[in-house]
Amino acid sequence: MMDGTIHSCYELDVHAYLDDVIRRSLADETGWAAMAPHAWKAEHPESVRSYRQDERRQAVDRKKTRRARRRLLSQSIRQK
Repeated sequence: MMDGTIHSCYELDVHAYLDDVIRRSLADETGWAAMAPHAWKAEHPESVRSYRQDERRQAVDRKKTRRARRRLLSQSIRQK
């Protein structure tokens, strides 16, 4: 469970997130929905690592470019 939680915190300051969630859990807070990474991110914008968002966008752009090149290559091979 912890591995999945940390993976979903890719854009967050993981230390700040886990520290807050553990403190809230130890204080018997039961608002689990508010402690989910996506909800916590909205409440703590100062802990969002914007460079991670940029990395993710760049990865998506690279993937689209690779797919477009493969499509063009396969079309040119079929035309021969």
